[in-house]
Amino acid sequence: MSRFSVRLSDWGDFLPFGAAPSGILAATLTGYDAGGNTVASDASTISSTSNAISNRPSTDFGNLGITGDACSAA
Repeated sequence: MSRFSVRLSDWGDFLPFGAAPSGILAATLTGYDAGGNTVASDASTISSTSNAISNRPSTDFGNLGITGDACSAA
């Protein structure tokens, strides 16, 4: 079995497509086998009902311009 990891470093500080009706924004990574069948899937989510394009506030992480930016996030 092979394993790998992915780190999403810069996500959430620029979201130009408006608010998500469900209040949940997600980035999903899905792995497929040679036959095109899904073998694994995982999602990273942010909760926000704001429609701000930049520096969107999140109920989980605060101002995403600070916590979601690769240059300024801890």
